[in-house]
Amino acid sequence: MRIVIVDSEETSREVIKQAINTVVETHKIKSGCKIVGEAADGRKGCEIIVKERPDLIIMDLELPGKNGLPLLKKIRSEQIHSRVLVITKDNDFDRTRQAISFGVDEYLLKPVKKVQIAKALQMIEDKLAGELVIETAPVSYTHLGAHETTLHLVC
Repeated sequence: MRIVIVDSEETSREVIKQAINTVVETHKIKSGCKIVGEAADGRKGCEIIVKERPDLIIMDLELPGKNGLPLLKKIRSEQIHSRVLVITKDNDFDRTRQAISFGVDEYLLKPVKKVQIAKALQMIEDKLAGELVIETAPVSYTHLGAHETTLHLVC
């Protein structure tokens, strides 16, 4: 799993990296993790995300440069379908709802424990593994008539 971390607080980025390392070392993530980028502000985070197109973005909503919600909107407008884990102090319900509307997979409030991050990473890895199975599953089609076609996933 290729990961980009976008958080203005260095201590938060370090806790996230420690949690990722712990999950990898304890083999709770089967696919492995590689941090392919890290940024302290939204503008730099956006540049890295557009360039790297990671599997997972771990980000705060309170960012200098380009705040979290506009960053999420930009990511989605660029057709980047990365999974997103938000870790933030922002507990405003409307902003949370907006983040969810942009396809956020998990929303954790700071201060966050490594075990919470580990659980979120496992859940996201499971989602990514499910996507991989669907994308690589053999497909057959049955033509039923002039306007009817059935799609079958072959397992």
